[in-house]
Order: sequence, then structure tokens, then C-alpha cells
Amino acid sequence: DDQFEFNTRVGDDDRRSAAAWLRRGSASFSANLIRRKLVDRSTAAGPRLGSDEKSWAVQGDYSRQLTQTLESKVTATALDSHLVSGISDYDDRIVKGGVDFLWKRLRRQTWLAGVEASSLAIDAVRLPPPTNPNAPTIRLDGERRNVFSATLQDQVDVSEAVSITAGARLDRY
Repeated sequence: DDQFEFNTRVGDDDRRSAAAWLRRGSASFSANLIRRKLVDRSTAAGPRLGSDEKSWAVQGDYSRQLTQTLESKVTATALDSHLVSGISDYDDRIVKGGVDFLWKRLRRQTWLAGVEASSLAIDAVRLPPPTNPNAPTIRLDGERRNVFSATLQDQVDVSEAVSITAGARLDRY
């Protein structure tokens, strides 16, 4: 627990986090958890400061050498966050996955081809939060966005210290 000071406001800033990593062979997994709560303890008049944030994320990936010159990597990620503050309430979730292929056919050249799909779900956005019933509320509930991406990239190593990379990316919303 820490203290915060902002203009004439003072209070408690409670931050907690946890992280874990696991790697076995060509697979890896990571997880993160964050919890942060600000509580305004000021006796001065004025709007109160405060927030409550809960977020977590997990990611896994797996790489495999398919041939002597071709490598693949599969990645999956999930993220969830919820933030309530003095003026807003936000709750969302992102899930994405993708696969990349790395081809090293020539000695100084590497090609990358990849695809990725992601989905964003906004469960709720409220301005101001429902704890202030006298204020007009702006709401956004159940919004979804799906994105598909494709990438092509060519990298040429001109020397040990210099490489040239060119590529293209297409994002479809």
C-alpha cells in the first residue's frame, strides 16, 4: 500500500500484481494479474478521486522447425480488464491468435508470412458510472469488433550490422 497526493487530494494507492512464466521446449506460457485500487481519504471539499482496476492476461506460444529452412510459430492471447473510476466504468475482453511462418532459404534473406485474428468484446462502458444516479449516463453495451490481419515481410542482411526490411500488412475490420 502506498499513499497518493494529487493537488489537494490524498489517499491510499493499493497495487497488487502477480506474474507467472513457464517454458518447456518450444512452448511457453505466461500469465499476469493486476489489481489496483485508489481510495480518496481527503477531508477537503471537492470531487473525490478513486478507482478500482482488475486486469488479467494469458499468452501461450509454440514454435516448431518444420524443415531445415522453415519455422512456424503459433500464438494465442486473452486479456480481460475492468476499470471503475470517478467518471467511468469500462469492461472489455480481447482474444487473439495467429500463426507465423519464417522461411530462411537464402543465406542472407528471411521471408515472414503471418495471419492473425482477434476479437474485441466491450461488455460495458458507462460515463459516469451507475453509482451517480443524478447524472446523465452514456452507455455502450455489447460492442464487438473482429479483425483479420495478414503480413508479408522480406528481410535482407546487407552486412552484420545492417539489414533492410520491407513488408506489407492488411487489416480487415
